[in-house]
Amino acid sequence: MSRSGVVIIGTILFLGIFSTSGQEPVDPSKVKVLLIGNSNYKNLERCATSTNNVAILSAAFQRLGFAITKAPPDADINTLSASVKDFSRRVKPGDIAIVYYSGYAGQQSNDNYLIPSDFPASQADLDSQAYSLRRIEADLEQAGARLFVLEAARKLDALASLFTTEGLTILTSSGNTLIALPAIQSSFAPSAGNRTTDIFTEALADKLTEPGLTAEQLFANVRDSVTAATKGAQVPVIGSGMSKVLLTGAATARPGEVRSNKLDKQEYAWIPRGPFQMGCVRNDNQCQADEKPRHLVTMGKGFWIGQNEVTVETYRAYVNSDKKNRKMPPAPQINNGWKNETHPIVNVSWDEANTFCKASGGWLPTEAEWEYAARGGVDGLRYVWGEALSREKANFSGTGLKDIWVDTSPVRKFDTNEWKLYDMSGNAWEWCNDWYEAGYYARSPDTDPQGPEKGTDHVKRGGGFNSAENELRLSVRRHFNKHDNNTGFRCVVPDLPK
Repeated sequence: MSRSGVVIIGTILFLGIFSTSGQEPVDPSKVKVLLIGNSNYKNLERCATSTNNVAILSAAFQRLGFAITKAPPDADINTLSASVKDFSRRVKPGDIAIVYYSGYAGQQSNDNYLIPSDFPASQADLDSQAYSLRRIEADLEQAGARLFVLEAARKLDALASLFTTEGLTILTSSGNTLIALPAIQSSFAPSAGNRTTDIFTEALADKLTEPGLTAEQLFANVRDSVTAATKGAQVPVIGSGMSKVLLTGAATARPGEVRSNKLDKQEYAWIPRGPFQMGCVRNDNQCQADEKPRHLVTMGKGFWIGQNEVTVETYRAYVNSDKKNRKMPPAPQINNGWKNETHPIVNVSWDEANTFCKASGGWLPTEAEWEYAARGGVDGLRYVWGEALSREKANFSGTGLKDIWVDTSPVRKFDTNEWKLYDMSGNAWEWCNDWYEAGYYARSPDTDPQGPEKGTDHVKRGGGFNSAENELRLSVRRHFNKHDNNTGFRCVVPDLPK
């Protein structure tokens, strides 16, 4: 070969039975993901970017609600084989399977070979001591369609004698297959240098957040992004394609996009599906036992949540329009006669709040929905806005700076979080849909938890106008079964037309 070497690659296989009648949104429950990352090799130099490549793609796929499986890091040939075989058994006909590999690889005889961590370097048998990409095709043939993406081709002289051609190759494959290379086939991409992730993987993780893209559109956007970022030094290549599948789903809304609900006349913000770490954050010495353990939760579907707590004005309109002769709750002394109509409605029981949300076309947020929305897509925050308490950011016990209210304040007087939600901390506690159980986090499902099946009290979250500092933390859980002057609510609905 003209330049000896191998490549660091990321391999993705999309498998499924696809319609040819038009674009169809992907059902997230049909998407299975296997992530394999080899950084440390016994006989080869370290692949510095592999671990981070896997991490950023894992987060991106989880935000789309896809099921993630990770192979043990630095897989040897037996582990690599076992991981692919186990994954292939989980893939059903009609599924979309994604296999991502980051590590060394090279091409030989119109095939690409993944290099395991125990590969014996220059003197080796590729068929028995490496893992052929065509072998992966065979392992997953039951689904009937494939996509390969080979990432960050990199020269490595230690394996020069094993490969007759540099870089990677686009395999000759059947239909419903998309093959993408990070650079022109049979050539190397520029070195990653001091980068902690490879640029093609980084672009893919970024473009996966754009809704409504087919597989071809997604990788065309990735190609354009990498080409522009490198000023033409690295130009990815795409071969064949799957033009009929909306890989990133239908374009529902942008995170934080606001729409009006015609049923209750309130404005709601769109919360995208995705994962987050729920519960007590690291280095928070005020956490209580019921805020632990911190655990990964995936919201399998996006939802709309009220931008602000339901106001007195909105609740009064609901009562006045209801033919069942519902009444306003008793006005508390802090809002005598309900004269402050832009303040949150309080003194509502869980049942009253739940009934309002049903009339609005939705439900009270689950505890997971509430905390996920409150965190605004930012991991590890102690408060909605950051790490330090601030009277510029919320209405809580006492007054000072922007917080001039002894009791409840009008809604929307403080800044929103990243997803355009007001007063997720302070002003009024907010009812959640869940029954309360102190130890629930230890057994909570990892996708769309709904809370215990029964209980005595319901959860409330967020803190109120009379809350102390520690009660405004995002992980705080309280429970209640009556009503009081510092507990209100907001609603969740599944869909809102433009």
